[in-house]
Amino acid sequence: MFKVRAATPFDSHAVQEIFRTNIENAEWLPELARVSDFAKASEGELVFVASSSDGEVVGFVSVYVADSFIHHLYVRSDFQNKGIGRVLLSSLQHWLPVPWRLKCVQKNQRALSFYLRNDWREVGVGESEDGAYVVLEWHRELTVS
Repeated sequence: MFKVRAATPFDSHAVQEIFRTNIENAEWLPELARVSDFAKASEGELVFVASSSDGEVVGFVSVYVADSFIHHLYVRSDFQNKGIGRVLLSSLQHWLPVPWRLKCVQKNQRALSFYLRNDWREVGVGESEDGAYVVLEWHRELTVS
């Protein structure tokens, strides 16, 4: 069982490490885009962490609240495929107005597949320094199974 809560300064090292590891292993990202300073990349956003039963941070989501924009969603590699991403997103239902939006780099097929399986819909496309991306939107209740 995983618990979601607002991140505290005590969590910053664990969140930074999850971010750094995921970004450095993101083969779909151009080399120059693999900047792994989470504090800088998430400035002005709210961050929530998922923790295991022993309190260990195993994933996080960062949100730019004014636009209901999900900016980052990462799970530690040894905890992936355990429903943590869904739990993190589901926790937002209680306070973040819908529709929610996010951008997903098209080459990141694993993430794109995750969102599409979880009722996100493509509403646009674009190009950035990270490559071509898809704009996704979600506006229904998520269920955690």
